[in-house]
Amino acid sequence: MACARSPWVLAGILCLLIPSQSSVSSPFRPLRLSRFRIPGLNGIQSAGEMKGWRRMAKGHVRSPIVWRCETEESMKSSSANMISPIVLNRRIVSSKDLPSLLNLAEKYQETLSPINVVSALHKAAKLKNKKSFSARGGRGPSGRGRGVTGGVTGGETEFEGGGWGVLIEKAEGVLGELNSQGISNLVWALAKLEHPSARQILDKIQPHALSQVESFNGQNIANTLWAYATLTQSPSEALLDAILQRCRDTAGEFRPQSLANTLWAFARLTLGTRTWDRNLAMGAISAVQKATDSHIQSFNTQELCNTLWGLAKLACIPAPPPSVLNQAGDLIKERAQYVNQKDLDHALWAFGVLRHPLPLDTILSLESRELELIPGLSAESLARLFHNFARLAHVPSKEINIAAAERVRMGFKSLNNKEVSTLYWAGAAALGRGTEVEEGARELVESLENKLDIQILTPSAVSRVLWAYGKLSIQPGEETQLTLTDYITKNAHIFPAPDIARCIWAFGEVSSMQWRGGLEAGKVVLERSEEVYNDLRTTQAAELLKGIVGFSDHVAPNISLLEKIENLSESRALSSMVTPLERQALQAILFRLLQLGYEPTDGFLETLSNCVDVSLLSPRQIADTLWAIAKIERDVSGLSSVSTFVNGLLTRAPRLHDRYLLRDVPDVLSAMARLEHKLSQGEIQPFFDRITVDAKRYASTEIATSFWAFAKLEVEPDLYTLDALQKRATVISGQLTPEMAKVMMWSFARIDIDPDRRLVMALNKAMSAKVNDPVDE
Repeated sequence: MACARSPWVLAGILCLLIPSQSSVSSPFRPLRLSRFRIPGLNGIQSAGEMKGWRRMAKGHVRSPIVWRCETEESMKSSSANMISPIVLNRRIVSSKDLPSLLNLAEKYQETLSPINVVSALHKAAKLKNKKSFSARGGRGPSGRGRGVTGGVTGGETEFEGGGWGVLIEKAEGVLGELNSQGISNLVWALAKLEHPSARQILDKIQPHALSQVESFNGQNIANTLWAYATLTQSPSEALLDAILQRCRDTAGEFRPQSLANTLWAFARLTLGTRTWDRNLAMGAISAVQKATDSHIQSFNTQELCNTLWGLAKLACIPAPPPSVLNQAGDLIKERAQYVNQKDLDHALWAFGVLRHPLPLDTILSLESRELELIPGLSAESLARLFHNFARLAHVPSKEINIAAAERVRMGFKSLNNKEVSTLYWAGAAALGRGTEVEEGARELVESLENKLDIQILTPSAVSRVLWAYGKLSIQPGEETQLTLTDYITKNAHIFPAPDIARCIWAFGEVSSMQWRGGLEAGKVVLERSEEVYNDLRTTQAAELLKGIVGFSDHVAPNISLLEKIENLSESRALSSMVTPLERQALQAILFRLLQLGYEPTDGFLETLSNCVDVSLLSPRQIADTLWAIAKIERDVSGLSSVSTFVNGLLTRAPRLHDRYLLRDVPDVLSAMARLEHKLSQGEIQPFFDRITVDAKRYASTEIATSFWAFAKLEVEPDLYTLDALQKRATVISGQLTPEMAKVMMWSFARIDIDPDRRLVMALNKAMSAKVNDPVDE
């Protein structure tokens, strides 16, 4: 019989035959047949069961009889609270909840080995994370979360009890016995738990980690850096340098989760700004970026978004490879319908900070996903969404704006002034210059009008809301007007420089609307600007000057303030700490100063010429700068750097003919005429074509400026351009001032044009209006 040949069958029969109280010394006790099934005695229940017995017979697993012997021995040992560390580790790892785990630690505290201690804390961190997941709706580090701590933060009282005390005391005593895996697991667990002793242990473990760092793998590096970053605790320079060097040498072997966590930790530890070994830090970051470029296709969505967040948070030091961002954008687009709100926030924010333009189809895919998520968004998430769109210079669709307005009307559990003002600001900032304000954007702003809590207003909230109304050219209700202007009038003395600049800009934009209390509030912030101007960045100073231009019809500009802003901008541009963006803002300073009738000094012009890169100026900036330089009455051709700068502008300006705004084309031509720059037929013809198309939308100023520029440049427009301009001039002749009419008649004579008879009659009527009409005092 096959069964009879099995040694386990014979052993089982023998066990059954030996009495339980037998005086015969035997390692076996009678087995209960109800507990174990022995082939040949109880019958075979399944093929799987038979397979299990065969494996047992070959020695792969323990037999029930041997298990019973070991169990009996362990039971004898347990009476004295003794247990094998291996068996104890199995019981720790298989614990289902925190109480049972902590009971094990307290019961067998004398037996706990270093591995047991680390395993217990590691398991506790995972159990607490599961407990907090459903309550908080969040996640822990990459692969387990975003980098915010996932443990329950209950303070000292949460860790009361004998089990916690035993584990922490034992952990402090075994630090020197841990290998690289034990060290990384221990610091990860402590940071995840947010235990009150975590910082102290992380300090004590640094010498031991330094001795083991050469054996750190990617996971060890990521976990260790993550722990320090999560607790916002800086490792020693020696330990960090050693980890950075190890990271630089082994980054190519990292798994996607380790790459994402490492970049996240680098960003939290602010490697780009601290005083550590910069070359070593940059080398480590570059190595991780290179490895990310190679493995990014295998990143899951959360790892991908964590990586983007880390790259953006590092402030592009060093700049990430474009291929990383391009691949990330493609992957985000493919997974758009599955991305959750947190990951979407981080991805949009990162692309905006990194100034990486997303393809239109990618951003439309993300916008479509956001449209599905908006009904469930919190106020904070909704504000972040529009802020991210603004960073990406993306104008949200009408559907997005209307959905956001509907979400605002539904109400939130909490909606503070910061979130309201951010929605105001971001909704308006997302509109590009010259973009028509859509119905949806207006509806969003109108839905926010009564959401401000006037009892707890802040300068930041007020300036953002005011700025949004100026940007959108929307006039709020009288109650909102009075609330904003009254707060500014009474509290302008506490407004910081950026908020003052924003308010002045906004009042300049809305001054024509005659806000209630707007003139008084505007005067107050202008006075405050003289006290805080020194705290402005160059871009903010340009914004302030734009507001002064808009307000100049009501309040004469303060020449002393203009001089101070000029000197401040010049000195800032020469500083080695200023960013390229701040240097480029000198162009806006020049334009606004000349709009206010203030001619800058030669020193300022030379600084601008040396600091501003013509190739980086937008078409609008080219037009503004040319207009400003042409407006300078004195001869600046003797300044070599200025001459070189102007020549660069004049060379680039004709190439951008198809990218200028409608009103900029006549201004560019008139500026080149003032600067006596001659255009070839090939350069002037594209301008003729552009004016032919745009003339039907020209105002009287653009018509007169175009004819004057042709006359000064001594070029005769082609028949199509001339016909388009004359037709438009006849239609809007009632808007022409006597000076404009005279300029146009002079231009016809200068380039020998025989104008249309009806236009001549309209121009004569406009020129005679000054004589016949009474003078308005």
